[in-house]
Formats: sequence, structure tokens, C-alpha cells
Amino acid sequence: MRSDQGEGGSGELTSAEREELKRLRKEVREQQQTIEIMKKRRPSCVLNGW
Repeated sequence: MRSDQGEGGSGELTSAEREELKRLRKEVREQQQTIEIMKKRRPSCVLNGW
């Protein structure tokens, strides 16, 4: 448990957890952008035979 580690209260994130959450959210956002780009490019790639 977090309280056993002396970090964060009940329901609170530790600084390490906040950093990880920030990093993961950024990663998800970048992957979503990549997916959108690929969706937009796919039809032209299929038509061009790429």
C-alpha cells in the first residue's frame, strides 16, 4: 500500500505515479494521432497499390 511507503494519502498519487500517468497520457495521445494519420493515408495507399 502507498500509505505503508509513507507517500501520498488515501486516493492520492505519488510523484512517481503522477509522472508515469503524464508519460502514459502523452504516449496514448501520440498513438491516437498516428492512428488518425494512418486512417487518412490508408485509402490513398490502397488505391495507389502501396
